[in-house]
Amino acid sequence: MLYYARSAVREATTFLESVVFRAFFADKKWWAISYGGFVLFLLTMSWNVWTTLSLAQTMNVVGDMFQHKVRQIEFDEVLRQFAFYGFSYWATEVLIEQYQLRYGWYWREAITRALFPRWTEALSHIEGASERIADCPRDLAQKIVDLSIPVVRSIMVLCVFVPVLWDLSKRFPLADRIPGLLVWFVVLWCATELLASLIIGRRLPGLRFGLRRKEAELRTNFEDLERTKKTKASLCVGEIRTHMNSLDERLLRLRASYSEAFLHLLFLGVWKNTYRQTWGFGTMIAGISLVARNLISAGVYLETSNILNETHRAFSVVSDSWGIVTEIVGILRRLREFEALTLTRGVVYVEYEDGYEK
Repeated sequence: MLYYARSAVREATTFLESVVFRAFFADKKWWAISYGGFVLFLLTMSWNVWTTLSLAQTMNVVGDMFQHKVRQIEFDEVLRQFAFYGFSYWATEVLIEQYQLRYGWYWREAITRALFPRWTEALSHIEGASERIADCPRDLAQKIVDLSIPVVRSIMVLCVFVPVLWDLSKRFPLADRIPGLLVWFVVLWCATELLASLIIGRRLPGLRFGLRRKEAELRTNFEDLERTKKTKASLCVGEIRTHMNSLDERLLRLRASYSEAFLHLLFLGVWKNTYRQTWGFGTMIAGISLVARNLISAGVYLETSNILNETHRAFSVVSDSWGIVTEIVGILRRLREFEALTLTRGVVYVEYEDGYEK
């Protein structure tokens, strides 16, 4: 576990020092969008989380309505609350989606503009220079934004929902022996899931980096063939065969790399889905059995179920987003290598978890 913590700190430090971060957050002309947009996102997400909590607590009242008679005025009040919270949730989801699209684009533009001068000097001596400045900033910015949304939401959910879940634990059996029973249960469950996901998917960042490199090499072959055809009126059979053999070789290498990545993703997917299905069915059966034995009310079960699932989703954000994390690390390595090569115009060694690659 200490190894993964050190790796995360090292990657985070490198990210903050890279052009990817400095181009958008250190350049004053982007501050209004980078910092101002992020503040607006935090405010919108805060409202979204509050709405989610309000809907979960309202489910307690709805559950009690199934067991007790209520007056029409009380029923109408619950409907008004549902309408207000439902509209608020819908509105914030739309705003967050727009933030996700626009913030990612502006960050991509800032990175691309910062790399323009280096790209003009790198065309002749760096493999896949065009791919690194065209595709990598786009993919990286969008994936970081896609990752930041669930991470920020999870932090807010934990700050708001954990105290509520701690109080709800008092209504369940064994609460007098183990304070915060439900909180400790979900923490241990998610910690086990995270540790297993890190172990199973530990090779994915290196595989993602290798895939991007091989994709760039294949694209370079196509570009070389296109340039050759433009400079020559016609190509002889030998030249065509040479290009086709090269393309065939790179496709075979790419297939082998993808097969290895797909195998690791298969292991990770089997583990995550098995664990998630066990969580879903297990908590549902346990809750229904408690209601059937009159140990808790239906309202408490519905409220606890919603809050417990939201807390579980927040704690599981790292394991849920592990695929995006590995892609981000792979793209960062490509851009870091590009940045180092344009500074040194020489040989650079990129560090991996299993060694170095020239």
